[in-house]
Amino acid sequence: MKRERATEMLHEMLDNLDAGSRPLDLVDEVYVFGSYARGALQPGDLDVAVVHRTDTEFTEHVVGASCTGGIP
Repeated sequence: MKRERATEMLHEMLDNLDAGSRPLDLVDEVYVFGSYARGALQPGDLDVAVVHRTDTEFTEHVVGASCTGGIP
């Protein structure tokens, strides 16, 4: 892909994170690496690592619903 397209994709992702809606509000850090980060004009892809927190309350709700057939 061309660098311009990768940049558009990265900006779109960061804009969505800035909106802060659930579950994106759990994201703490985003790292870009690989050929794009090295400055390639045509990176093969956009390598991104995301550091996030776990929403334990939501996880417990999903597990509980799964165990009870969806009945809280």
